[in-house]
Amino acid sequence: VLHPDRYTGVIRVKMTVVTPLLVPDAAQVIEYDRDDPSHGIKKGHKSFPVRIDAEGKPYIPPTSIKGMLRSAYEAVTNSRLAVFPGHEDRLADRMPARDGLALVPARVVNGQIELLPGTSTIEPTGRPHGPMYAAWLPRYDVRTGQEGGCNCVYYRDNSLPQHGDEVTCWLVEVQHRSGRFAFWGVNRIFRRGQTAGVRPDHAIEVDGYVCITNRNIDRKHDERVFFTTRKEPLLHPLSAELRQQWCELITNYQSIHDEERRAGMAGPPALNNSVWSRQVVGGPDERQLSTGTLCYAAFRDGQVTALYPVMISRRLFDSSPLSLLPESLHPATTLSQLSPADRVFGWVNQKGHGAYKGNLRIGPVTCLTPKEQAIENFGTPGLPLAILGQPKPQQARFYVAASPNGEAQQNGLSKEDAGYSPGKGLRGRKVYPHHKGLPEGHWDNGAQDRTQQADDGHFQEYRRPQLDGQDQRDNQNRSIQGWVRADTVFTFDIHVTNLSKVELGALLWLLNLPDHHYHRFGGGKPLGFGSVRLEIDATNTHLHDGKGTHLHDGNGWKQIYSTLEDTSPTEADRNALIQAFQDVVRTSYAPTASFEQVPFIAAWLKMATGHADSLPTHYPRARQQGQGDLVPPHPEGKAYEWFVANDRTGREGGPQVSLPNLANDGGLPMLDAPHK
Repeated sequence: VLHPDRYTGVIRVKMTVVTPLLVPDAAQVIEYDRDDPSHGIKKGHKSFPVRIDAEGKPYIPPTSIKGMLRSAYEAVTNSRLAVFPGHEDRLADRMPARDGLALVPARVVNGQIELLPGTSTIEPTGRPHGPMYAAWLPRYDVRTGQEGGCNCVYYRDNSLPQHGDEVTCWLVEVQHRSGRFAFWGVNRIFRRGQTAGVRPDHAIEVDGYVCITNRNIDRKHDERVFFTTRKEPLLHPLSAELRQQWCELITNYQSIHDEERRAGMAGPPALNNSVWSRQVVGGPDERQLSTGTLCYAAFRDGQVTALYPVMISRRLFDSSPLSLLPESLHPATTLSQLSPADRVFGWVNQKGHGAYKGNLRIGPVTCLTPKEQAIENFGTPGLPLAILGQPKPQQARFYVAASPNGEAQQNGLSKEDAGYSPGKGLRGRKVYPHHKGLPEGHWDNGAQDRTQQADDGHFQEYRRPQLDGQDQRDNQNRSIQGWVRADTVFTFDIHVTNLSKVELGALLWLLNLPDHHYHRFGGGKPLGFGSVRLEIDATNTHLHDGKGTHLHDGNGWKQIYSTLEDTSPTEADRNALIQAFQDVVRTSYAPTASFEQVPFIAAWLKMATGHADSLPTHYPRARQQGQGDLVPPHPEGKAYEWFVANDRTGREGGPQVSLPNLANDGGLPMLDAPHK
């Protein structure tokens, strides 16, 4: 049925490439199974060719075009999110080191938590009154970081203590070289009840439990022995809430490092001489609190408020991302909840049965540019792209809003105050602003390493820098054997059925943007790839009257199908449809402002044009030693340095800045590197 007040027809679209497109062919990927030092290739590196059609031209699947349009359509109609999986669980971020000093060693015993505070009493703040709670057990060679060595403490049979061992220890009190605190050091260790020899006069004998968390930080030399000298055990209930919190926290630990572990990394990539913590590699068993589990407890006002696997741990935020998302933006679960993007592009219930086909279809995508001009080839192994990491929503300063309205949080908040908590919101939909103001020749000779040379204030952000004159190709980055050149032209048809004025008006507006407004398509968008210009195409069209569209309401199509004559009912008024969409958005969200001033429209337009100041667009990085205002990409990566410096606390605290509002053209400051 073609409804009288709904619009059906076809729109011919021209897509012009503005910055090179990455359309990799995953089916033809080369994955290296051994090192190739001559090309800087490490085992596990992948190199992708351009996906081509039977004529050798770049091939773009219609579904990819549909995905690009849906993303934009969701944003400008403020539709529900199509998918939002896995965000019902709380996220976690690393606690400040000072908070770790207030955690009390603990052991799960028959459904209860036994606190093991050593020889000290627990102050109201959780800190020890006396030496640190747990005894230090020398474990790793201070020079190599390996287990064992002359500094380590062994059993009598020269074997190393293992996690969970019940032991008897001789402890000696030691003043830390900083002079700020004292701790108990393990002088001798025995399996429980198997002491031998003469205990030194200055040592005490205690029973305890070995806690091994692995060499999870560089220069680590000690593990811990949990113990208590209290005659009566200090027991507290192990509630269902504590069990759930523990499960969420360990799941978070394992999930955020899952890709790195699958890639074969033995430890955190930001560290040089470390391995994964026990809770990361321990599998599902680590998520359960069974008798014998050793952990650290946050103890406040006589209550255990949280449990942690290590002393300086990740800490769960108070709220999950899903709980901060307005209900009107949650993915639809019934047909009655469908938002404009769901009705136009289709919907599948993420939590059960139900689906809707949608009212839009993308036809075949045709490349009009000759293949010799459309593709730039780099050969094999290709151009090594810069590292693109996974999204890190635990960076709450970037993802969490000050209120449900989505505005940026103020600067200077602590990590805890900036985190996911009740009353806040999410910043909005993730977008990648167009890289405005790139110098002429920015994309020329892409395979040549120019990453350390500024060109009108811009660097070659898309290429991974060479290190010591050698390309870097490993499992952290990818290589491309070619890209689709700028000025390449594609065409495709959009077929729509029974769209309302507002629904069709939103689509037509996205296809009728002012000059210098771009959509983003394909891979590598954070590096500047994939800016494209969409226009309704009236020149390469077979459509009615050469207007680039063939759109009629139900009455118009009734005229066409009611006679064998060549009738030409009035074509839909594109400007009127666009105006209908703009009027609805303006009156619904900002009646006293213009359409372009509606917050989510203004933000999306800023993405489409890029920042007005034309400063370089890249992920934040810390200032390097000896550099001025222009800081090139670091050859060793070290993208984490900016975030470490930003969050730094104490006397040399960082600025603790949040991601500014996109519509306000906000940027982020350059920060001194942590070592400075």
